Amino acid sequence: MRDDVKLERPGSLVLDALREVCTVGGGHAATALAQMTGRRIAMEVPRVFVASLADVPALLGGPESPVVGILQELHGDSDGIVLLALSSDDARAFARRLGATDPDDPSGDLSEMGRAALCEAANIISGAFLTAAARLIKLTVVPQVPLLAEDMAGSIIDTVLCDIGSQSDFAFVMETQFHDAGGPYRGLLLLIPSLKSLRKWVEALEGA
Repeated sequence: MRDDVKLERPGSLVLDALREVCTVGGGHAATALAQMTGRRIAMEVPRVFVASLADVPALLGGPESPVVGILQELHGDSDGIVLLALSSDDARAFARRLGATDPDDPSGDLSEMGRAALCEAANIISGAFLTAAARLIKLTVVPQVPLLAEDMAGSIIDTVLCDIGSQSDFAFVMETQFHDAGGPYRGLLLLIPSLKSLRKWVEALEGA
């Protein structure tokens, strides 16, 4: 890693600011999801922490655990990846609650309707989070078109590393829970800045 991007593990000030972003963003995301589905869906972020990307597959149940990940590249004041990851079972259940009522494909894959519903939900969630971040820490970051992958947790994280171009030290990890009459559905929302953008996030969050 180059000296100009070498950072210690982000500390408590960063996490406190990130929790505030999650509180505001989660509220906005819940409102938008309710409008999308016509039913109340609450979103909570019970835990926010920093993890090495190498440790993320373990947080998802292990490198070989089946996971649905919705990835979005980030452009603007910072680049990188935002990733919403859910277990395959929770992803299917959440897709049905989002209005994707057609059955899964006979191959065992998510239906096209289910994939579209999850991508739309991920776009809402990441957009709400990044809008809250822009207001609090003055970093304007725009998520691009979501891409859905269903694979083992280890393979999805390897894909993220390839997409951001080089090994990143940290992921900001936000545990997410979605509650409605059929929930909860649990997942992880990961903010993974590129190496050149990591310092921007840390300094902005420290100064919030």
